[in-house]
Amino acid sequence: MKLTSNIIIFLSTLSSALVLAHKPHDPNLSKYAHVRCPNSITGTLPTPTYGSDGGYTVCNELFIKASIRKVYDAFIDFQRYPAWNTFIVKVDLPPGVQTPTDVYAGMPMTFTAFDVLPSQNFTGPLKVTYLSAPAPAKKRGYPIYALAAWRSTASATNGFDVERVTVITDAGQGWTRYVSYETYYGDDDGLRSVYALRPAVNRGFLKSGLDLNGYVESS
Repeated sequence: MKLTSNIIIFLSTLSSALVLAHKPHDPNLSKYAHVRCPNSITGTLPTPTYGSDGGYTVCNELFIKASIRKVYDAFIDFQRYPAWNTFIVKVDLPPGVQTPTDVYAGMPMTFTAFDVLPSQNFTGPLKVTYLSAPAPAKKRGYPIYALAAWRSTASATNGFDVERVTVITDAGQGWTRYVSYETYYGDDDGLRSVYALRPAVNRGFLKSGLDLNGYVESS
C-alpha cells in the first residue's frame, strides 16, 4: 500500500447559528475521476453539491490491492463500519438499509466519530448526495471509477457547510486508487472550529483510511 497525502473527514457539531446558503452545483461526475489531493495545505477541491468556492480541504489518497468494486462496496457498507473502522465507530441508518445495494442518494444517516477530542465522541447528521457505482467514465481518457459523496445536514449548528467526496479508480495491475476528501465552505468565523479540530480529524481519518485498506485486503 502506498500512502500519499493527508487526511480528512468528519464534521464537528460545534458552534454558531449561522445558516450558509450555496447554490446547488450540477456536476459532471466523470470529471472527478482525475481528482488528486492538493499539493499544498491551502489547496482546495470542488464538491458536487457546493462547487469550487470552498475555504478548506483535507484529503487522503492511498492505493489498495483490490478491485474497484470490492473497495466501493466496503466503503458504502455502513452497517459493517463498527467491525473495522476505529474512527467512525457507529452509523445510524434508516430501517431496511443492511447492505451496499440498499444505500441510496438522499439517504439520511448519522456518524459517531471516536476521540475527536480526548475521550469525547462527536455525532453528526449526514445525507448521501451522490452515488456512482463502478463504471467506465463517459469521457475518453478517463479511467474506470466509482464515487460516493455525502454532506452535513447541520449547517445551522456547525456554522459551515461540508461535503465529503470519495473517488475510487482503477490504477492497473490489481491496484485501486482511493482519493477521499472533505471541503468545508463558510466564512472565517464558521471555519474556525474546523481549524481547531484539524489535528484530531486528520489523525482519525488517517486511521480510518488505513483501517479500510486492511479490511479490504484481508477479506
